[in-house]
Amino acid sequence: MDKYFFVERSSGLPVAKGESTCRLGRRDSPAFIEWKWDGQKLEAANDRYGIYPAYYFSTEDRFAISPSIDLLLRLTGATEFDDDAFAVALRLGSNLGNDTMFRHIKALPSDSTLVWENGELNISSKPRPRFSPMLITRADAIMEYDSRFRRAIESSMPVSGATAIPLSGGRDSRHILFELLRMGPPPDACLTIRRPPPAGNEDVRIARLICEKVGVPHHEIAPELDRFAAEMEKNVETGYSVQEHGWFVGLARFVGDRWDTVYDGLAGDVLSAGLYLDPDRLRWFRDGDLTSLAESILGPEGYIPLILSSDSLSRFSRERASARLQIELARHTDSPNPVASFYFWNRTRRCVALSPFRLLKNVPNIVTPYLEPDLFDFLSSLPAEMMLDHSFHTETIAYAYPEYSDIPYENKRPGHLQRRDGSSFGHNALCRLALSPRQQLVTRRSFFMSRWLLGRVSGSVRTSFDSFLEIATGLLQLERL
Repeated sequence: MDKYFFVERSSGLPVAKGESTCRLGRRDSPAFIEWKWDGQKLEAANDRYGIYPAYYFSTEDRFAISPSIDLLLRLTGATEFDDDAFAVALRLGSNLGNDTMFRHIKALPSDSTLVWENGELNISSKPRPRFSPMLITRADAIMEYDSRFRRAIESSMPVSGATAIPLSGGRDSRHILFELLRMGPPPDACLTIRRPPPAGNEDVRIARLICEKVGVPHHEIAPELDRFAAEMEKNVETGYSVQEHGWFVGLARFVGDRWDTVYDGLAGDVLSAGLYLDPDRLRWFRDGDLTSLAESILGPEGYIPLILSSDSLSRFSRERASARLQIELARHTDSPNPVASFYFWNRTRRCVALSPFRLLKNVPNIVTPYLEPDLFDFLSSLPAEMMLDHSFHTETIAYAYPEYSDIPYENKRPGHLQRRDGSSFGHNALCRLALSPRQQLVTRRSFFMSRWLLGRVSGSVRTSFDSFLEIATGLLQLERL
């Protein structure tokens, strides 16, 4: 059950419910939220990155805080949308800065102390860490990365209990596994979930090769059959703000309470593999051309004009999304790697982090080595040019663990994608939800009605629901809150 605190002043006296004292995540870890109520004053504090989900609602007479947006909505009824945040999340798949989809609910800023007393809210936040470009050769940077990563693993190793690593065919989780093997003891298990079509299952093949090589038990996890139900569950847990990672629900079910510690490679790809970095985006950042940069990041409109009602399309316009996005982009222009900085403080913090810290919320200890300050600060200081070829992390792993250099990485080329199987489990359920009563008008019902009618005679139409499942499910839930 999610933790929360809620206080309401009635006849001038505060009436509180929920946990008066709470700490989620270890205080000495890179991710935590804590609060304390003394009968008159609520004080809360969070981690350096604001990576542990924490949201608050505040008025003169009421205050609430929780890692669950859905719980805050039920406590407060504050379902009014934030139009700017809504416009952005439609296109990026998650929120920016401290926005949520809801006007009166905000994410607690990073490294903050919040005080609510006598109806007054005060938040003091430390400035976001800023870095100067480090003057270092690539060879020296690789050696330093290896050294600091070792220290990050060593400082975050649990003293007891069973451990597991969700293992992909990429770099971040592999790096963690190899370093744990070097330090000993090895983790108790590695876990890989089969992704639903059209994603390929190279992850499973590569993870199996790794585990066979190093002698660690490997669990291959079947995906949820009902993708629509998984999306619905994921959206509730993540506050209706994240389109991706519905597949993670299957992994979360499998993990349950089997392991005391789960390692997560959060931020490794953005900080050291050049994820989302390309010459154009770097040039637009350096030239201050935030309009072109925003257009690149927002990408094509896809199904948005088809699914949204005409009023919603105007209300949550691309122009509104671009304007909000450019404000956030401007905060990262002076970073050594502005692309990495933007994506870490927004997508990693507000989207990717919700998989380990919300969907795996029952795991006692989530370990995120790439967020250890000594390592994070070093990687954040490296110039973007060092990451442009996207091979820096690969070279570091090869340097540090030459004995495993024969193990390939996941091949993400289109030839390795799965064919859609045509079953499209959940197509009819999605359409039924679209035609049910709603509290707010956001979507165009005719879109779903036409898909439902055509789907009765065409397997290809039922299959195509995979391509708009994520955005459609979230919107349908939002208008029924």
